[in-house]
Amino acid sequence: MSANQIFNRLFSCILGLFLYAFYSTASAHHGFGVHFDTKQYVTLEGVISGFEFVNPHSYVYFQTTGDAGESTEYWCELNAQTQLRRKGISQDSFGVGDRIRIQGFLARKDPLGCYVASAQFADGSILTLKNVSGNSLYAAPQVNADTGIVGIWYPKGRGTMPRVGELVTQAGQAALDAYDSTTQNPVLRCKPFSPLRAWLQPGMPVEISHSAGTILIHHEFMDVQRVVHLDMPDHPNDVTPSDLGHSIGHFEGAVLVIETTNFAAGLLLETAQFSVGELVAKSPYTGMNTTTLILSERLTVNPDTGDLELTWTAEDPLYYTIALTGTRTMSRTDVELGTYNCTPTSGHAPSV
Repeated sequence: MSANQIFNRLFSCILGLFLYAFYSTASAHHGFGVHFDTKQYVTLEGVISGFEFVNPHSYVYFQTTGDAGESTEYWCELNAQTQLRRKGISQDSFGVGDRIRIQGFLARKDPLGCYVASAQFADGSILTLKNVSGNSLYAAPQVNADTGIVGIWYPKGRGTMPRVGELVTQAGQAALDAYDSTTQNPVLRCKPFSPLRAWLQPGMPVEISHSAGTILIHHEFMDVQRVVHLDMPDHPNDVTPSDLGHSIGHFEGAVLVIETTNFAAGLLLETAQFSVGELVAKSPYTGMNTTTLILSERLTVNPDTGDLELTWTAEDPLYYTIALTGTRTMSRTDVELGTYNCTPTSGHAPSV
C-alpha cells in the first residue's frame, strides 16, 4: 500500500470518528418501522384461525366479529420462532378456535395486519413482546466466565451506527434509490446480506468458538456461520464474492482483529429506526455496498463489565464519503442457539 493510500485511509477513519459524534443510536430490527406504525397502537379481539410458527417471523391469524355480525380475518406478526421458544411459546400456544386479545401496532400498508406487542390467551395468561414504543422487553440470563471472547453472547441494548443513507456519494445514492425495502430486502429470501446485519440482529445469541487456525462466529440469525482464518496473512485471489465475504484475523493481545473483503455487491445495512419527528419513505440507516467494501472488526471483552464489545469500520469509497463506524455490546449467557431454518414463503410479504 502506498503512502498516499495509507494517508487516505487514516484520514477517512479519523473523519468518520469525528462525525460519529453526530450520529444517532439505531435499532437493528429489520423493517419493523418500515412496515408497522408505532403511533397506531390498537386492541383486537377474536378467534384464532391459524398460526405459523416459523423464522424469520411467526404469524397468528384470527377472526373478529363486527357490530353487524360480519366476520373479518386479521393477521399479526410476532418474533421469530427461536425467540418465541425462549419465551415459552410452542406451536400449540396459539390454538385454533381459542379466543385471543391482541394489542399491537397496525401495518402501514394493510389495515388488517399488525405486529403483536402483547397477547392475552383464553386462560388469562399474557405474552408480552414489546412496550408501547415498539421496543423489545426480553433479556437473556447472564453468566460469569473468563475474559476470553469464546462463548455464547446475547445482544445488550442497541448498537450504534451512522445514518449511512446521508453519507453516500452520488453513486451510492443511485444504488440506494434503486433499492425497495418492501420487496427487495434479502431477509425476505432468508439471506442475512452482510456480517453487520447478523451482528445487529436483536434478540438472538451468537456463539464464538476457537479451533486450530480459525475462529468460528455462529449467529443464530439465519444460521449464519463465519470462518475467520487466523493462519492466512492475506486473502486468496480465487475467492468467490459473497454476502458475508472472506475473513482473515489475528489477535492483538486479547483483541481479535478481523478484516473481511471479497463481498458481493448488495445491501450493507438496513434498520427500522427513524429519528424523532422524521417521516421518510426510507430509513436513513439503509445503505448499499460495492465489491470493494472492506470491513474491519475488533472484538474484545471489557474487563470491568465482562461484556463482549464489537467496534467496526466499513470502508467503501465508491458509495460513501467517509468510513462508516459503529459498535455492538453483548452479554455472556448460557442460552443455547436454536436452529433458524428460515422459511421464505411464510406469512405476509411486507409489500401488502
